[in-house]
Amino acid sequence: PWGQRELLLRDPDGHVLCFGGDLTGEWPSKLVTVCPEWTVSDPLASGEFLRHALGFPIVDTWGDPPAYAIARREGATLHLRRATAPEQVRGNAGAGVWDAYVRCTGVDELAAELQCRGVPLERGPEDRPYGMREFDVLDPDGYVLCFGEDVGGDD
Repeated sequence: PWGQRELLLRDPDGHVLCFGGDLTGEWPSKLVTVCPEWTVSDPLASGEFLRHALGFPIVDTWGDPPAYAIARREGATLHLRRATAPEQVRGNAGAGVWDAYVRCTGVDELAAELQCRGVPLERGPEDRPYGMREFDVLDPDGYVLCFGEDVGGDD
């Protein structure tokens, strides 16, 4: 329904990777992006968090009530699918693992913007030994979103 031809692949652990091709002509033909899909308790509430707290200006929803949403901010895109059971919502809060990593420029300014919106930072901004400056935030379902900027460093 969103003008995309898709191929789904499942790894041995049950994770699904979706390859999609644009059928609308909106995206360049050689464009490659990664768009994580989170299973959330409420796509509308999660989309509103992304819009108002994290500054994602575009949040499209499908269904009434929304069963799916896609949030976009500049080059970052997150897909949000409504869980059919509470155990499907499996954010990585507390596990020390990210659910999505967004590369950006001006990471300190972005962190300050989010803090002005009242978003608590879970970590950072801090320089990492692999040449990135990063900070983490949590969404209401416990998904960990890391924003990172390349600042150089040891390879």
